[in-house]
Amino acid sequence: MPPHSHPSPLKTTLLVFEPPYNESQNIGIGVLGTNLEKKVLYQVGMAGDTINYPAFNKATAVAANGDVYVGGNPNFSSLHYIFNGYVPWFMLTKLETGTFKPAWVKYYGGDMYYSMYGVIGVPDGGMIMYGSRYTKPGTQDGDAFLLKTGIDGVVATNEPDISSASSIAIGPNPFNDFLSLPASEKPYLFELFDIEGRRIKAVEAGNASMFLSVKALPQAAYFYRCSDRGVQICAGKLVK
Repeated sequence: MPPHSHPSPLKTTLLVFEPPYNESQNIGIGVLGTNLEKKVLYQVGMAGDTINYPAFNKATAVAANGDVYVGGNPNFSSLHYIFNGYVPWFMLTKLETGTFKPAWVKYYGGDMYYSMYGVIGVPDGGMIMYGSRYTKPGTQDGDAFLLKTGIDGVVATNEPDISSASSIAIGPNPFNDFLSLPASEKPYLFELFDIEGRRIKAVEAGNASMFLSVKALPQAAYFYRCSDRGVQICAGKLVK
C-alpha cells in the first residue's frame, strides 16, 4: 500500500507508513521537507504492539481548527477475522502543530474486530473514524461502523444517562501491583485485555473507589475498557 500524504501549512509533507519502517511494528509518521528530505520520523503506538497499521484509505485528517490527526489499527492484519484471534482496535493520534510529534494516542474498541478505513475532520473540531467491525473471527458478518469524537478524543454519545468518559480515570499508568478504579455516578464494567485481545480481568466497579490487584500480571502493555450496559464509556492503554 503506498504511503498516505497530506500537505501541511508549513509546506512540508506528512507521510504515514506501513510497518515495519525500522525494527518496530508501529505506525511511522515521517515529515518530509519541500525537497522531500526527511526532517523527522516519529512512531505512533508502543514497541510490543503485535501489528499496527494505518487506516486503509485516509490515514490523516485535519480538524476545523487546523489540528492534524492520524488514524490506525493496532493488532490488525489482512483478513484478521479469519486468520487470527487478535482483537483490532481503532486508534486516533493527535499531532502537535508544526512539529507533528504525537501529542496523545487514544484507543477505542476491545470488544469486537475493528477495521478502520479512514478519519474525517468535522466542523466542531472533532473527528469521525469510519470502517467496519466483525463480531467474531471466522465469519464475514461485518457492519459499517462510525465513531465520533470531540476535540479531546473523547467519544461523543447521544445517550443521556451515560457517564462522561473523561470522568473515569484508570491508573496509575504505568502501574505495578494495583490499579485504581474510581467511583462513578453509575456502576460500570471494567475489563482488562492483553495485547492479543484476550480478556484477563473483569470486575464490576463504580459504586465506590476500589483497587484491583494486578501483581501477578507480567510486565507488558494492556488495553482496558469501561462499559455501562454494553455501551463503551472509556477505553485506553496501560503499561506495567
